[in-house]
Amino acid sequence: MLKLATPFVDDMFACCESGYVLDSLDEEAHTLDIIETSANLEILFQFLHNPPPPYEEKVEKPKSPTSYTRIYTSFPEDAIPFPIIPTLLTLADKYSLSEALTTSLHSHLAAYTSVFPLRVYGYAVQLGLDDVAAKTSMYLLAPPLSSYSVEDLKVIPTADAYHKLVLLHDLRIKRLREILRGESIFPHGYGDCPRHSQKTVFLWERKKEDVVNLIEAGEKLFPVSPSIPHHHSV
Repeated sequence: MLKLATPFVDDMFACCESGYVLDSLDEEAHTLDIIETSANLEILFQFLHNPPPPYEEKVEKPKSPTSYTRIYTSFPEDAIPFPIIPTLLTLADKYSLSEALTTSLHSHLAAYTSVFPLRVYGYAVQLGLDDVAAKTSMYLLAPPLSSYSVEDLKVIPTADAYHKLVLLHDLRIKRLREILRGESIFPHGYGDCPRHSQKTVFLWERKKEDVVNLIEAGEKLFPVSPSIPHHHSV
């Protein structure tokens, strides 16, 4: 079982086999010490004995078509429990587990992008899983990065990776502000009312700036109801 999972053990037990040249004075030559805790070995052997299939994300189709993207948080019930995934990632690297096993393990890590985004992002960057890191960054808009403790942020392996995430947040904020500032109360002149147009546009622009100044990555903006007078066709 071990040899199928990893080349690490190809000649690992050679010293315990008959015919292996041993030092006659070495009474413990037929024993092999493995520097690993019993708990980690139990996790590893269970993973090797019953390898889980790659995790397949269940995508629920929206009940009605929308023109925007919702960010959902969903707990993956069929995935490997998250608390043992970091241990498995370490063991997979330490014992050079097969590509099939590591790919499956990575899919189970990715299953938690919406639940533990900061930790998944950190592990993904460390493992070079660019697609997983990019997807996870979407879930790091809330809460803001400034709300995490130094200890939490240590999961991001390099300052460069953290800096890229900060720049990504900054870019998203700027683009959202640009989009909002470009919105017109009377798109293409539709609904324009000569009597109230000037005051309506003035209030609209003022309220837009109020909202723009509130936009930050990770903030939830509730609908703003500006005091814009009702207008009627004349």
